[in-house]
Amino acid sequence: VETAADWDRIGRSGILDAGGSSMLRYYPSWREAVSSLLPEFQFPARNLRNSSSDSSTAHSNANKSSQQIESIVEPSKRHTECRGSEETPKLCENQIISSNTDHPTKESTCSFELQSHRTKIEEFAANNSITVTAKDFESVTVQQMKEQGLSSLLNIYKGKFKMLSTLYPQENWQNLEKTSNSYRYWKIE
Repeated sequence: VETAADWDRIGRSGILDAGGSSMLRYYPSWREAVSSLLPEFQFPARNLRNSSSDSSTAHSNANKSSQQIESIVEPSKRHTECRGSEETPKLCENQIISSNTDHPTKESTCSFELQSHRTKIEEFAANNSITVTAKDFESVTVQQMKEQGLSSLLNIYKGKFKMLSTLYPQENWQNLEKTSNSYRYWKIE
């Protein structure tokens, strides 16, 4: 896929066939999803009669589209499905929501800011006299993280391992994955 026209040929059904249903549910259309997650693919605006006389309509449409997206999905959960590779944090940081490429009158950066999430983790580490490394976080429990205000991040990322591996992909969290996936069952007598 090299151009927006290629995405037009693929369309919604192609994205669904490739397993993209979990991503598409966060967007009003597949075009919005592609434009938001991959800003380099911009689709031409539809239904614009005259670009010079219709800029107020385009501005109005951009405002409405932005409000619709924010009302449909909570900002913190907007792109929770865009995880899994080392490129993911870059994609999320660079996301731009723009409803109209011919009239870019309103662009807003995605409120899903990985840097603010990293800052919270770093504050947690500083408060507990540890560094953001797999070795130091092995001894940290999810309960400790929740007690110190990281519940929302744990919910967004669905756990300690996914949160840390998404926010700090350069670190090797494999040992942490093994410990976070081992469940302890208590025998009641």
